[in-house]
Amino acid sequence: MQLRIILVFAVALATSPTVVADTMVYIHMLSNWGTWDGWGTSLAWWAKRFGDRDDLADVFFTLNYTQFSSETLPGMGMTIARYNAGACSRNKISGRSMVESPNIVHSRQMEGFWLDGNDSDSSTASWDWSVDANQRAMLQKARARGADRFELFSNSPMWWMCQNDNPSGSNCLNVPIQHCNDENLQPSYRQEHAVYLATIAKYARDNWGVAFESVSLFNEPSSHTWIGYLNDFEAWVAAKAGYGNWGTQEGCHINWDTMPVLIKALRRELNSRGLTGALIAAADENSYRQAIDTWHVLDDAAVLGEVQRVNVHSYWDGQRDVLRDLALGHGQKLWMSEYGDGDDTGHELAKTLLLDFRWLRPTAWVYWQVLDKGGWGLIDAENDNGRLGEATQKYFVLLQFTRHIRPGMRILDGGAENVVAAYDSAAKRLVVVVANWGSRQDFKFDLQRFATSSAHGPPLRRWSTKMGRGGDRYAYSEFHEDPVFGDTVFVQNIDANTVATFEFDGITTSDFYSIKVNATWAPDGVLKQSDFYGGTNPRAAVSFVPSLVALSGPVKIEKMWFRSGDRLDYIRLDISDGGETKPAHIYHGSDGGGHGVDMTLGSDEYWTEAELCQGDRPNGWGTGIYYIKATTSEGRSLEAGHKTRDCHTFKAPMRWQIVGTAAWEGREIDGLSFVYGPR
Repeated sequence: MQLRIILVFAVALATSPTVVADTMVYIHMLSNWGTWDGWGTSLAWWAKRFGDRDDLADVFFTLNYTQFSSETLPGMGMTIARYNAGACSRNKISGRSMVESPNIVHSRQMEGFWLDGNDSDSSTASWDWSVDANQRAMLQKARARGADRFELFSNSPMWWMCQNDNPSGSNCLNVPIQHCNDENLQPSYRQEHAVYLATIAKYARDNWGVAFESVSLFNEPSSHTWIGYLNDFEAWVAAKAGYGNWGTQEGCHINWDTMPVLIKALRRELNSRGLTGALIAAADENSYRQAIDTWHVLDDAAVLGEVQRVNVHSYWDGQRDVLRDLALGHGQKLWMSEYGDGDDTGHELAKTLLLDFRWLRPTAWVYWQVLDKGGWGLIDAENDNGRLGEATQKYFVLLQFTRHIRPGMRILDGGAENVVAAYDSAAKRLVVVVANWGSRQDFKFDLQRFATSSAHGPPLRRWSTKMGRGGDRYAYSEFHEDPVFGDTVFVQNIDANTVATFEFDGITTSDFYSIKVNATWAPDGVLKQSDFYGGTNPRAAVSFVPSLVALSGPVKIEKMWFRSGDRLDYIRLDISDGGETKPAHIYHGSDGGGHGVDMTLGSDEYWTEAELCQGDRPNGWGTGIYYIKATTSEGRSLEAGHKTRDCHTFKAPMRWQIVGTAAWEGREIDGLSFVYGPR
């Protein structure tokens, strides 16, 4: 089904928009952008200081309302926790000790378990499992509150595995800082790095009751900002070049030729410990350009089969869709595993979320530091001195997404840059999150295409958050009234710079529903119509249902033609009723496409199943149909176009057949709907 939203909105996310004419946005209820895995946070660094606090565990890992500081906060409802395998320890090894960068922030130094590398047996004195108590405590608290997806990740190998004994990065000497790409992992310790992570994963399973779903070997490995030391002059030059924030945390550059070696080693070590089900995630790159380049490197090295999930960070804009297509085309899952910004108003957060949902389409989204200063935290805090402040407006902006788009929901095509939608099939609930970047405007929700409308059912619920300082934080309202237009349309006004979430209950998304046109023809049981699949073209919605209804007897397709080029260009169906009525001809599209196919059906042969694949058309022209396959009751098939990774199969109800189509069309076919009739 489709939810139609009529609204005044601006597509541009980064600037104040100009009000434009009313625009219809369609939420495609048969679209499937993945099943939502959940929302999460990394536990380093904030949990090192605050991991022993139950109130914070309640705030971030439940949906409960929790008294915190001077207010009661609605819980964030996160279900994913990323646990950091630390790289620091204070012991000495044959006179060596960990080297600290002069700029290091001590709250960002995470304690590691493997002290010296002398023995890989986790029960020996080479290991100290008592360290990092607070981060482990928050991991356990998250699990106790319902978090069910855990990832083990590494920012740097243990310090004694590093070339310079400094887990903040390599020494950068006598080269411009933008060319500081020295790998800081000693080649002789590559295997040990894999052993370290696999050992933590097994120990956590056996002793903490935590099964890590995935392990990430490296963090932003292609970055050239992992610098442990600069001399005074080079530090001055770096500051002038905009790289003055070096050496403040753990990090390690990893060369491309090293990555496949580490991935293979980790797979062996996990398997040898009985952790065959643990996924390997890679590469947690800082930008989409780096992520795409690294993906191709791993593909060339033939190790992508060992990488079951692609992790990427969303700090920079880039070709999200390219990375998405690479990952999904290879059967890999895709997570946005780290993001943060210094804007406590929530503007940047909302912009990034909407871009990620629209173009990256991950199945999980993880915020970096939920507690931090300088606008980075969802709650203002000082991890060094333990100060806890108030929740920022950004907390409530993220809340609009995390409390309503829940694990297990199907992410839908929201139809616009500023709309995110998800559907809960068990609860029959549709969730729509809208960001209004322009002036105060009306949003109109039309539920006419749903099998069940909420117009006279449960109330429409709404939550609003103002992006900025001041204004609504998480204002709730509900509406249980007759719609404004006809019997299906709700109208809601949304203030400027506001994120609003709407929940529609009683929404069903069956694959077909009874056709009713002005309630005068095609009564229930005569014809049924599927939802539209693909894109829309408001100038050219074409339905031949009246022609089908005009036939005197049971209708049947006699012959079908498809024509395609890069996409599906043309469909023609010849239909008769077995009597004297002039046959109907259904046709959509134009005469484009260089490849044509046709099939004549037998007298007792019916079109019973159709597969459609959709994709983004070039030049930003929206979604179109790229592929069609028709299958008959005799098992014969006719297909045209090129398959994509976004496909859906339509099946006629038992003892029914496909007898026609309706379409959004132009020179090509933008979207299709199938009409079913009895055999």
